[in-house]
Amino acid sequence: MRGRQSNVCLGPMTHAGGSTQSPLMGDIALRDRNRIIANLESLYRGSFQEAQDSSDSDRMSKLDFEFQRDQLLFEILLDIRDAFREAEPGPEGESLLEKAEKLRRITRLR
Repeated sequence: MRGRQSNVCLGPMTHAGGSTQSPLMGDIALRDRNRIIANLESLYRGSFQEAQDSSDSDRMSKLDFEFQRDQLLFEILLDIRDAFREAEPGPEGESLLEKAEKLRRITRLR
């Protein structure tokens, strides 16, 4: 990815009204699932195109595998994030660690 500019957003995002509040991250808004996956795809497409232009089939194959692996990992992480966002508010004083333990128990049942 040498010499190419990326349009990947790494900083905090703001809502339309200028607010940057988020239930999980305090003053940092959470990125949209589709935007995260699109950014990942954009990064891999650029590298894949470079490998294709240089006829590097080994690199193309490796990038294809890496993209699928990374996409799956991001989907899992986003599912976990969404599970925390959608969870009913716990009793007052419930720590993040206690919420994580509940999530771990839920995922074991599936």
